[in-house]
Amino acid sequence: MANGTNAINDYGSMVETYLRKKDSKKKIVIYDILFYDIVYSHRFGPYLLNLYDILPKDHIDMYHPKVIQESCNFKDKIVGLPVYLDYMYLHSNKKLLKKYGKEVPKTWKDLYDTGKYILENEKKLYNNTNIIGYSGMFPENETGTCSILNFIYSSRDTINSTFPEMTSENAIRALEFIKQLKDEFSTESSFKSSSSFKYLELTTDNYLFSNFYYAPLGTNYISLLPGEKEDISGSAIIGYAVGINKHSSEDKRNEVIKAFQYITSKEMQKKFVIEKRITSSIPSIYDDEKVCEKVDCELMKSIQPFGRPTNITDDYDVYTKRFRTKIFEYIYGDTSSVVEALKNAEDLIKIYYISIDTKESYIGLISLIIMITLSIAMFLSTIILFIEKFKPYFNFLSTDFWFLTIIGSIIIISTCYCGIGEKKNFQMSFFSFLGVQPNKCFSSCNFFHCFILF
Repeated sequence: MANGTNAINDYGSMVETYLRKKDSKKKIVIYDILFYDIVYSHRFGPYLLNLYDILPKDHIDMYHPKVIQESCNFKDKIVGLPVYLDYMYLHSNKKLLKKYGKEVPKTWKDLYDTGKYILENEKKLYNNTNIIGYSGMFPENETGTCSILNFIYSSRDTINSTFPEMTSENAIRALEFIKQLKDEFSTESSFKSSSSFKYLELTTDNYLFSNFYYAPLGTNYISLLPGEKEDISGSAIIGYAVGINKHSSEDKRNEVIKAFQYITSKEMQKKFVIEKRITSSIPSIYDDEKVCEKVDCELMKSIQPFGRPTNITDDYDVYTKRFRTKIFEYIYGDTSSVVEALKNAEDLIKIYYISIDTKESYIGLISLIIMITLSIAMFLSTIILFIEKFKPYFNFLSTDFWFLTIIGSIIIISTCYCGIGEKKNFQMSFFSFLGVQPNKCFSSCNFFHCFILF
């Protein structure tokens, strides 16, 4: 299938529209078993059966737990099992590395130093300026998103660290390194090239390092994508899963489950690995000698996979397009600030609220001080009601009414306390009780109203 954004959007929408249909009496064909792009587990999850309810636990547990949890999970339900996976690897030109006595890089620094050394010597000794130092796989489609996320995940502090925050120092260093590779080791066209072009490129000697899928051609070394630190890597989970349509006929459910177990069995996965060289997410397969004769088992077992953030939004297709657009504005030169690019990407899904933490802004703390000061001043102003020389000025209302007015005004300004921090249920209930809109509690009118009353 074409990797164009429109084609991907159409695919997701088409399948979801089909899954909503459940009335077979209207001659709608209801398929029992569905193969789908693994990135849509969250989107298609509501229409698929929870496999924990119908399959033996040991059948699911034989799969890689991280792959299952981060790519086949919907609201703590397992709605699919991977049948075909792929990851990105570093492809290194075997001929050039041997020529200069260099090793396959294990860190970003190794990659940069080796690349710089070989490119400079090729130019100096042989006047060869045609070699692409790093061919990136950063096209304007989902592959580009995966490549971005691979570098950010590979910048984490330890092998067990979670995915770095989007505006963290780790993410900043990752994007700066991507741009450095693009500017010094590649061309924009090579960096943006599609997977089909990359495959052809790997059959030539015109590249040194390339980011690509598993494709053992004999002319290249295939290794994990290097990380900022040695032994830290990362590759986004790409591939297809299979699930059971919850609207399929219950009359043949047992037969469907039996077929599903056969499709996702270890024996079938082993057959696919040997004959088709697919990547399986059943780790124990790579302990089999027959499998290891066909693929690099040690490499497969050392993959550090992670799932794409498909559950942070209801429409991942829209999000991923906007995300890479923001990041590419930095990589390809539309904006010079890496911090701005990452901030713009984070703003796509981040919900902001006023905080008294001065790391974010001083607005929350200043507002809190103003609210407390006004409340105390308004309460203390009731003393004036008991000063003899001022009493004539307040006789048009009774003393108890003045107290009610001041207390009411303090309650009004107190609604602003609920506007600080992340909104909780009790805060929203308090807003409703007072008849105040949450988004208005920090408005200038509210402050001005309390100030006038004071």
